[in-house]
Parts: sequence; structure tokens; C-alpha cells
Amino acid sequence: MTTRNWSLRTRITALLLVPLVALLVLWVFAVSLTARPVIQLLHFRSLAHDVAAPLEVLVTEVQQERQLSLVFLGGDTAMPSLDEQRHATDSAADAFRRQSSHAAAQLALDQPTTSRLDDLLDTLTGLGKARSEVDQRGINRTGALASYSTIVDSAFQLMPALAEVGDDELVRRSRTVTDLARARELLAQENAMVAGAVRAGRFVDDEASKVGQLIGLRRLLTADAVAALPESGRRAFNEVSGSAEYNALVGLEDVLVAQGRAGERPPIGGRQWAAAATAVAAAERGFENRQARVVADMAEPIAVAIVLRLALAGLLGLLALIATSLISVRIARSLLERLGQLRRNALELADHQLPGVVGRLRRGEPVDVAAETPPIAYGSDEIGELGRAFAEVHRTAVAAAVDEAALRRGMSEVFLNIARRNQTLLYRQLALLDQLEREPQAPEQMADLFRLDHLATRMRRHAEDLVILAGARPSRGWREPVPLVDVVRGAVSEVEDYARVDVREVPTVGLVGRAVGDVIHLVAELLENATAFSPPQSRVRVTAQAVPSGVALEIEDRGLGMTAEALAEANGRLTEPPDFDPANSARLGLFVVAQLARRHGITVTLVHSGYGGVTAVVLVPALLVAELPAGLPARSTRRDGRLRAVPALAPPQELPPVAAPSVLRAPAGEMSADGLPRRVRQASLAPGLVGVAAPPPPEPAVGTARPVAGALALPSGGRTPGEIRHMMSELQTATRRGRVDGAAAVRELPALPAPRSRSAAGEDG
Repeated sequence: MTTRNWSLRTRITALLLVPLVALLVLWVFAVSLTARPVIQLLHFRSLAHDVAAPLEVLVTEVQQERQLSLVFLGGDTAMPSLDEQRHATDSAADAFRRQSSHAAAQLALDQPTTSRLDDLLDTLTGLGKARSEVDQRGINRTGALASYSTIVDSAFQLMPALAEVGDDELVRRSRTVTDLARARELLAQENAMVAGAVRAGRFVDDEASKVGQLIGLRRLLTADAVAALPESGRRAFNEVSGSAEYNALVGLEDVLVAQGRAGERPPIGGRQWAAAATAVAAAERGFENRQARVVADMAEPIAVAIVLRLALAGLLGLLALIATSLISVRIARSLLERLGQLRRNALELADHQLPGVVGRLRRGEPVDVAAETPPIAYGSDEIGELGRAFAEVHRTAVAAAVDEAALRRGMSEVFLNIARRNQTLLYRQLALLDQLEREPQAPEQMADLFRLDHLATRMRRHAEDLVILAGARPSRGWREPVPLVDVVRGAVSEVEDYARVDVREVPTVGLVGRAVGDVIHLVAELLENATAFSPPQSRVRVTAQAVPSGVALEIEDRGLGMTAEALAEANGRLTEPPDFDPANSARLGLFVVAQLARRHGITVTLVHSGYGGVTAVVLVPALLVAELPAGLPARSTRRDGRLRAVPALAPPQELPPVAAPSVLRAPAGEMSADGLPRRVRQASLAPGLVGVAAPPPPEPAVGTARPVAGALALPSGGRTPGEIRHMMSELQTATRRGRVDGAAAVRELPALPAPRSRSAAGEDG
């Protein structure tokens, strides 16, 4: 049995319970030892009344029947008195059986006494066989004497067991009475043998010597029993032994011992012997009964004394047990209460106080160390010292949390400042690239510029990751709803392998302006992960459809997929975003997606794809979905993240190996008064294409993002220069409006790296 996992209450309870139980067992044992004599004394009176008294009558009747049986065997005629005696013996046996079976007697008998009682009852069943042999004269006087004496001996085996009580004096007096009864039994045997010999006219076999032995044993046993009596008992017996009948019996016994011979007539008169023996037996029986009553009377005061001793010992022991229990329980309760208070304080600190302080510090709320760690009195003993040490640990932990929060806040401000500066430089870089792209360039140089433009766009997204990790909002924002298809295309334009992304089935709905930038970033993270962890030759499919609760976007890849455990863990992080841990930077993309989704109530779920990859389901709530105004021109994504109006043109001509995002730009000429570039017609075309209408390129797959080299291909059908001028004018107007609406507040973010890894969709590529 181990106690390692036991609670403190259980251990203290066991510690106190063991000695208390031991003390209780000792008290019960002492009380039982004291109570046993009382119980025996109480049973003694019941045994004396229900067992000993009828047993003495039974023994007397058996002795009388034995004497008459031997007399009958010594003569030739029947004896009516023998039949009468047998009826008396049977009545005594029935009375003994009835009284010894009483409930009180059975309760008072112990196991050894019960066993001896059963032996006596079994011996009584042999009485019928002895009588039959006597009636048929199939047994001699010696055999008949032995048969009856067996019953008497069984009775004398039971008598000492009836006198087993807890008082030594009482036991000694009871055994003395039993010895007197045994002496009387020897006299009865002696009387029976002599009476039979007188009737027969001679001693047969060894009867003469047997009588001499009985006389010697009776005198010895009587002398020993009388010597054990108190002075009053000896005086009473002297009255019996001083009677004429007793002296006559002693004289006759002397004659029998001296002159009795086998085969000869007894040397005494039969009438004289019968009178003396009968008188002495009656006198001894009376003396024996008086001594038995004296012993019974002695039991009551002895029992009272033992009861008083029992009550005193039991009461004192019980009081000691109760006092010990109360003191132990009080000390244990005091210890448990103080330790319980210390435990509750520790749990309160671990579960509520410290997490609350940390949460407030993360929210930027001020925390007073002294107010959060009030002193608590635990006492001056070891528990008090432990409590004070615990309070000091509490105070140190809160102070350390406050200091760490201040340090992190300072470091966050430094990193955010650096991130904002990087964003400023990126925006300036994008503006410079935009200006360079508007100037006439060779196709190879234009392709390089678009590659730089694409890299800068992705760097801007990574810079926004830092802003999001810091809990700030990116600077991109719109006032008007933006078509969902342009939002998806804007996300595709921020992915390195945008050419592998197919956009299919996008409903004609818009997103509210405040959520456009974050949704673009969220979808871009998922697309980056899908393209990074799927074979280079595979495609990533993006579909969207309107559902009752909003709009659902599905991003499906055909990559290696994820295990069920990894999907469950990723979905858990997307549902309940944990605090960002810089040590777990491999899951940066997952954290960014979770933060953006929680900010706008978007649900992102990862499921297994039918092609073995992963499908990311993005459920945009209906609150973020807006109807597009009638006549709203189609939009495309600028490299700075803002959207501008673009006329509905035919698909642009692809100029390999350009790898730029699907952004329509026009080369800039001189600057207008509002600071926007003025478009020069056909300035973006290659020198050989100026003034020539280019044939339309092959129709691309629906929704496929294609790189554009910055030049507008002429539409098929041969539009007039006036129509083309009108379209370009609309494009310039939309561009001017987008530049005015695009500036947002600059917010910083700690500059944290975003390594390329994937444990779930949405991790940074």
C-alpha cells in the first residue's frame, strides 16, 4: 500500500487514527478482561439453578438405583423397590435434560462445558442397556457397579466446569463442595457393594479388596475437602463426623477392612450397616448442599465488587480515550485548517491571481505590487514560516511579472518602431518601383522590375505579420465595399507561386472595407502554405460560394496532407488562438491566421481533401458581406495593397518570363497637379508594338492569376483610339481616387522572423 497519492487530510487522519484505534482496542480488551468475571458470576447463579441443582438430584437417584441393582443381583427374588427407583431416576434425568436446555443455561455454558454436558447426556442413553443386563442377570455386581459409576463419573466431570468463575476464592470453595460430593459418591459405591454382598451372603471376586480401597479413598478425600473449608465449614463438618451414626459407620468400615475376605460372608450385620451408611450419606448430602448455598451466596458480593471495578476501569479508560480523541481531533483540525488555508491561497494564486495579473499586464493595465500581495498571518510556527515564505514568493512572482511586462512592452515598442520603419521603406520602395515601371523599359528589365515588385509585396505581408503579432492593425484599409473576386486575387498576388493558384466560382458579392486587408492577408497565408506544401506541378484551387451564414471560401491543395491528430490540434489553435510564444515561431502563420479570424469573427477549419491534401474552409460571416453598388467598376490589386478601378479589359497578354502579381499598372509620364502620374498612351508597350494592335492571347483558365508585364494588350475587335482613350481615362480617375483613400494610420509590430514551416494550413511560407 502506497501513501504517495494520499491527501494531507487522509494522512493526518490515518496518523491520528492508528494510535486511537490501538488505544480503543486496548480499552476494549481491558474491559473485556474485567467484564468476563462479571459475566461468569452472572452465569454462575443460572448454572447453579438450571444445571447444578438438577444434576445433584440425578446423581443421587443414580446412586440409589445402583445400590438397589447390586442388591438385586445378590439375591434371587425380584425387588419392587428397584422398579420404583428406576422411575425416580428417569424423572430426575428428564428434569435435568429439560432444565439444562433452557436459553439462560445454554447462554451461560461455554464450549468446554457444553461438550461435557453432551457427554453426560450420551452416557445417560446407556442406562437402559445396564438395566436390561441387570434384569437378565447377565452382569455381575462388579460390572453393574462400573456401568452405573460411568454415569456418575460423567456428572462429576461436568461439575467443575460449572464452577469456573473469575474469583479464585469462589472457585476454590466450589471445588471443595465438588470434592465433598465425590467423597459421598465413594460412600455410595461402598454402601452398594456391601449391601450386595450382605444380600448374597458373601464377597465375590475382588469385592472385599475393592471395598477396602473405597473406604481409604473416601476418608482421604473427605479429610482433604474438610481441610479446604473455612473455619465455619470445618466446625459444621465436625458436627456431622461427631454423630453416633458416623462413628458407627467408621467402626463398621474398620471391621470390613480388617476381616473382609473374598468368598466369605461380610463380617458385619446388614441392618446395622444399612442404618449407619444411610444416615451418614444423608448427613453428608445435607452438609454438601449447605456449603453449595454458601458458595452461591458468596457470588453476589464478589460480582458487585467486580462490577464496581469494571465500571471504574471502563469509565476511566473511556474518559482517557475521549480526552485523547478530542485533543487529537482539535490539533488535527487546527493543522488542517491552517494548511488548508495555505493550500487555498496557493491555488488562488496559481489559478486566479497570477493569471489575472499577467492578463492585466498583457492588456497594458497598471498593476500595484503591494496591493496585489497583501500580508497574510499564518502564525509563528513552521506553518507560519512556510506561509511567509509563500507570501514572499507571491510578491516576487508579481514583481517579476510586472518587470517582465515592462521589459516586453519596451521591447515591443522598439520592434514595432523598427517594423513601422521597414513598412515605410517598403512603401517607398513600392512607389519607386511603380515609377520605374511607368517609364519605358526593355522587356527583360520590365520583368526584373515586376519580380522586385512581387518580392516587395511579399515583404510587406511579412512586415504586417509582425504588426498582427503585436496586436496592432495593418495600415491597409478601405471605406467602400470591395468585390470578393478582387479580394481573392489580391491574396493570390501576395503568394510566391501565384501562377499555380486557380480561382474558380467566386460569387458577385463584396466585403466591407474594414475587413478587406485582413481577409487578403488571411487568405494569402493559407495560399502560401498550400503552395509550399504541395508538389510544384500541382494546382491549388480556390472556390467560394454564398451560404446562409455568409460566404465560404475553400482552398484545396493536393499535397502530403496532415494526420488526424495534427488537424485536430491545428483546428483547436484556430478556434482558440493561444498566446504567441516566440520559441514556437514555426507556427507563426497559424497564429496570424487565428488572430485575423478572431478579430473579424471568421471561422477557419482544416479538413482532409479528397486528393490527399488539406482543404482550408474560410467562413466569412454575413456581417462582413456587402452588396456591391450598381455600376461599380471591376477592381484590381495595387502593389501597395490598395485597390483601384480598372476598366473591364480582355485578358492581358502574357510576356514570359515575367513573374509579377496580377496587377494592372500603366507607365507614368509627367506628374499631374495632384501628385499622380499622368499616363502616356502606349508608353508601356514594347517598341515594336507601338501603334500596332496586338492579337488577343489564348483564353486563360477561369480565375487563374496571370502575371502582367505592365502593358495593356489591345482588345480584339479593333476598338478605335477614342474608345481606348476613354477606357484609360476611367482607369486614371480610379487610380487617383484610390491613392487619396488609401493612407491609414501607421502602427508598429515587433520584428519577429517567420520561418517557412507547416504544421497546419495558414503557417507562414
